[in-house]
Amino acid sequence: MHPLQDITEIFLVRHAASLASKDIPEADWPLSPTGLRQAQHLAEALRPWQIDAVLSSPYVRARATVEPFAQSAGLSVQVMAELRERKLITGWVKQRDDWFAILQHAWADFSFALPHCESGYDCQQR
Repeated sequence: MHPLQDITEIFLVRHAASLASKDIPEADWPLSPTGLRQAQHLAEALRPWQIDAVLSSPYVRARATVEPFAQSAGLSVQVMAELRERKLITGWVKQRDDWFAILQHAWADFSFALPHCESGYDCQQR
């Protein structure tokens, strides 16, 4: 057996551009028109690779990003709750400066979490 036959390659892909809305829960944000085009381009870019499985977070935008490829490859998208994004806030941040302050605090203190959210440590353990 050739040593390279035992290698598993993993492609990590961030979701395509989404339509953020304070009226829709973050997990349900759909892809924007640009994001839909990006998902099609991703499907074309991945087509030459021998891909055996497609995994996604439960977020609508993440699944929609990989679905065009999965369909073209005859694969189903396997949703894994553990792949979700880190929950930094529970609602909509009204001021850009407030958001940056939360981000700075979250990166500076690995144990920092707002109520009902995840610290960097919690996210890493998940």
